Amino acid sequence: YRFRINRLHAEKLERIVFKRTKQLEEMNEGLTWLANHDSLTRLPNRNQVHQKMSQFDANCILGIIVIDLDYFKSVNDQHGHAAGDLALQAFADMLALLVHKNQIACRWGGEEFLIICPNISKARLVALVQQVLDHCRQLQVEISEHQTIQLKCSIGCAMTPAPPQKQLRWEKTIQLADMALYDAKHSGRDRAIAYLWHTQTHNKQNINWVLANTEQAFKDKILEKLVLAVIA
Repeated sequence: YRFRINRLHAEKLERIVFKRTKQLEEMNEGLTWLANHDSLTRLPNRNQVHQKMSQFDANCILGIIVIDLDYFKSVNDQHGHAAGDLALQAFADMLALLVHKNQIACRWGGEEFLIICPNISKARLVALVQQVLDHCRQLQVEISEHQTIQLKCSIGCAMTPAPPQKQLRWEKTIQLADMALYDAKHSGRDRAIAYLWHTQTHNKQNINWVLANTEQAFKDKILEKLVLAVIA
């Protein structure tokens, strides 16, 4: 009889331990998800981008697209932060639908988003940038029952040289895309600018020199600038 009680007690304890272990596993999964995703838009965050980048092969050609929502502060000021959150979520959902399975769309911070495109051609990168630009203009964000707002964005993009330079870091290509974004914003916004390597001259200077001497890089035909506007 005592043996039967002990066995029942052991089975009960085993069920409790199993249930608790399952709960801890689910909690850990939740914490891991939160550490790697933006809680508002549910897109990957910077932390996950850093992890993914370390997994790419050294010879992988990367296209980097940096997107900033134009005049986003006025959305918060005029309609409130709840409306701003809805706009960010709607834009993030749009990006998630546009990117391919092997590409990463993430919230980089504030109203800035990033798309990482591994092993992409120049033509496909430019086509994706044009898609983002056009879909953004068509996006109507419903912030109340009778009110919608329209978003606009500025985009900068760049690619790692092909073949990749020995000491090239992907962060440098993001810097180059950021410079293109700055150019787009100061050229009137609501447009995209790509800083792309000339095929025949991409390996004549390293990216550190190009970042410090961008205008000279254009003059020397090391870089070319491509301006994209919204297709009406």
